[in-house]
Amino acid sequence: MKPVLLLALLAPLAMPQTFSRATLIEALQGGRDAAQLTEDVKQRGVDFYPNEEDEAALKQAGATPAFLASLKSSFRPAGPPISQNDLLLVLKLRPERKRLERLIEARGVDFTISPTVGSEILAAGGDSALVGLIALSKRLPPTPPAPVIPPLPPNPIPFQRISPYDAKATAGLCDLRVRVDQDVEFYLRGEEIAYGVKRGGLPVPADSSCSQPLPQAPVRLDMRKVRGRGKVTLLERPDAGNHYTARILVEDPGSGSDLFHIRLSWTR
Repeated sequence: MKPVLLLALLAPLAMPQTFSRATLIEALQGGRDAAQLTEDVKQRGVDFYPNEEDEAALKQAGATPAFLASLKSSFRPAGPPISQNDLLLVLKLRPERKRLERLIEARGVDFTISPTVGSEILAAGGDSALVGLIALSKRLPPTPPAPVIPPLPPNPIPFQRISPYDAKATAGLCDLRVRVDQDVEFYLRGEEIAYGVKRGGLPVPADSSCSQPLPQAPVRLDMRKVRGRGKVTLLERPDAGNHYTARILVEDPGSGSDLFHIRLSWTR
């Protein structure tokens, strides 16, 4: 990492909810009560660590000693946890100790202290107190959000289990028997069967029996029309992209409805 980028680790990092120096000066010059502003700063924090120039500018705008004292303890830098390599390079720049501690407390680190890592920190200019602070500042990686699985159409068909029913078997099948009038799409996901009418009347389920749920894992799936006067097409095979859902289109060209028997079979 280049030195300019290392300095950015210790530079003011704006957060929407924190105060900037310019915002505080504007508030003080506008007559904002310093005591109330001090309480706001303690709650929301500031995006800069005040130096002598900052303090002089804020004093000129009307800051009180109590207000200035609250700024250093309210510094809240934003950003991801600090890596080991970045920390070692920052230490070699000899940053202000209090500012570095606030940075570590606010952002944490993404590595674990070991005897070897501790020795490297000491060699780079740290001390045992800093090593202890880093050891307490390990950040766990964020838990990834649960995937959002879109629901099937709100037209369920009863899922019936046949014997032997074994969800862990390496092979399974599902027989769908239903009367169709014109065009209907059917969906199978796990132990859910649903339909969506594309054209014509509502389908009338006769029997749907399965030897196991459609696995939530890659399978080799085959589809066969056992009975029905129209066309049956496998529009989608189950995969991770569709949350392991099979989608089938039944097209009945004749007048009135006809009984279709569709068999899905799979192996893992």
